Amino acid sequence: MKSYGTLNKLPTGVEVRGNSIRISFRYDKQICRETLKGLPVTKANIRYAERKRQAILYQIETNNFNYLKEFPNSCSKKHFLNSSHRVGEALDQWLVLKKATLAPSTVRGYEKDIKVHLKPRWGHYRFRDIRKTELEHWLVTELAHYSPKTINNLTMPFRSVMRDALLDNRILRNPFDHISYLDTDKYEPDPFTRDELYRLLHTPTNRVQELNYAEFACFSGVSICEGIALAWEDVDWAKKTITIRRNCVAGTYKQPKNPSRLRTIRLFDQAYGALLRQREYSFLSPTQDIDILEKNNRKTRTERLHFIFLNSASQKPYLDSKGIAHPFWSRHLCKAEIRHRGINQCRHTFASRLLGLGRYPEKWIAYYLGHTSTEMLHKHYGKWMADRRVHLEKLASLDLDINKPNL
Repeated sequence: MKSYGTLNKLPTGVEVRGNSIRISFRYDKQICRETLKGLPVTKANIRYAERKRQAILYQIETNNFNYLKEFPNSCSKKHFLNSSHRVGEALDQWLVLKKATLAPSTVRGYEKDIKVHLKPRWGHYRFRDIRKTELEHWLVTELAHYSPKTINNLTMPFRSVMRDALLDNRILRNPFDHISYLDTDKYEPDPFTRDELYRLLHTPTNRVQELNYAEFACFSGVSICEGIALAWEDVDWAKKTITIRRNCVAGTYKQPKNPSRLRTIRLFDQAYGALLRQREYSFLSPTQDIDILEKNNRKTRTERLHFIFLNSASQKPYLDSKGIAHPFWSRHLCKAEIRHRGINQCRHTFASRLLGLGRYPEKWIAYYLGHTSTEMLHKHYGKWMADRRVHLEKLASLDLDINKPNL
């Protein structure tokens, strides 16, 4: 045997092939052999090769070995791209990171999707074993009974960890890059007509507080999560205004993420009247210390509040939109002989009525709704925007008529 300095025997897993050094190790139930390129055959380099092999064995044992990082030019890398790293582990790590930045209600939604849909189906998969065709089959067959919007939402964490795996060099390509999000149906508001609105507000009910809320929403434009979080401390009786400072989503009170949602609006007479009637039921209700999650989703502040709209039966604040809608809403619409639609249509009724009148600036309406621009108006209320244009054209025609006498 050829001697290399004082080395009469090569270390285990190290061999000399011509003028190069090669190491071998077992990974993913296969024998791997890699040449350490650029290293001449010397005693020091053989010692280095031994240490490198030992370090690789330790990384394999602790599930930290990255084949691409260690051997970026290897012909075998495509077979061993972090093959031990599995989707379930990556989803758990992704969720930990998101808990530090996302709202609790959003995190709970992702937790449910990961637990119910993603981990049972894909958690045991290694990243390198995921195929585009299998993903497509899953989307169009196993998830076929869900709406396109739901499918897009529940696959978002999966897409995210696959993208991270690509950026971390765990995989050579991301099959989701060739699978588009599903087209979703355009949401069309379904506001109440003037006649329906009259019947809605004049049909008797023993759930007076809920009806007061519906009237307030129809004439102020607040969303459900904003309306159930309103407190008497937000009302300025002298100026006839109310300030929207917080919302409530799935039991969590939080500061709106979008600055435009923090706004002070003047109360129209019917919204103001709804508040006056509501005073009888909740103005003297006990105050509560409420933790408000700030928009960074990390810090909270405590406010002492007594809420405006309470559950008529329990005299407690509502914590989500479902609570205020059931059982009151469906029964009340049926009693008023109004076609069923969600209680969120109160906000859409406010917006569509103002737009249809054609008298008020779009930016002013957008401010009342908490939008940053008029883009959302055009997106959701295109039908009423068209009616608005027709109305304005008629007014312009009358104003420009030179045969009309001056008033």
